[in-house]
Amino acid sequence: MTAYDLTMPTLSSDLLIVPADQQSTLTIRAKALAFADPRSRQLLEQLDEWAPLPGPVVLSGEWGTGRELLARRLHERSGRSGLFSSLNCASLSRRHGAAELFGYVPRAYAGTSGSRLGWFGTAHEGSLYLDEIADLPGALQEELVEVLLDGSILRLGSSLRTAVDVRLIAGSSVDLAQAVQAGNFSARLWALLAPGLVAVPPLRERPADLLPLARYFLQQHADRLDRRAPELTTQDQAALIAYPWPGNIRELEQVLHTALLTASTAGLQLGKLLPSSSGTR
Repeated sequence: MTAYDLTMPTLSSDLLIVPADQQSTLTIRAKALAFADPRSRQLLEQLDEWAPLPGPVVLSGEWGTGRELLARRLHERSGRSGLFSSLNCASLSRRHGAAELFGYVPRAYAGTSGSRLGWFGTAHEGSLYLDEIADLPGALQEELVEVLLDGSILRLGSSLRTAVDVRLIAGSSVDLAQAVQAGNFSARLWALLAPGLVAVPPLRERPADLLPLARYFLQQHADRLDRRAPELTTQDQAALIAYPWPGNIRELEQVLHTALLTASTAGLQLGKLLPSSSGTR
């Protein structure tokens, strides 16, 4: 897990790209987004309209669709002066999750002599992206409700709440409304998050983004390997478009990287590399 990223992605033409010095950030599964497809352009316009607003946003979509990149875009366009921080809720310590999120004061529990700001304290006047928010334990979900309602956190070991100004951006690969119905997600928290729900479509539903992304990833990995990026043949393009991409942008990059490493003089031959996609579109 990588914390407290300072560099925002850049929008170049129709591509939203993670800067080179952030490419190794482990929380980012999709390293680039394309906005050639009408659905993607509509999504980008919606996010840019919401960016300066103070309320929380929930980016709901499959893994590898670029949710964190979109969260970074929201922060970049928000005008907020603080940091963008990113955390996958599944990585929180079961024992010390509250201390990690909200911080602690000296001698809050055995073995601690100093204090910690926590994720919310560090993101003061900035944005905090909580990916897979459904994995947040129930008690922390309820504490998050209090944070959203009164704009303050309670650090472990303290009797006084501390004011924080944090724009919350959540990510989820599960339907949070269904999770509420199943009793696995706080109805109070969902009521606060639902007005900011943004559906992030999977790659198979924005087909015009496929080829710009494919060309970008081929060029990126070719540059890294000090090789010439191959052209996508008509057959390659047809194979890319026919495949349903269950792993979305992350899978697309992995497939193209593999194709580049294994290509012969016959070219990429993506049709042979991709699994059969019959009946999936």
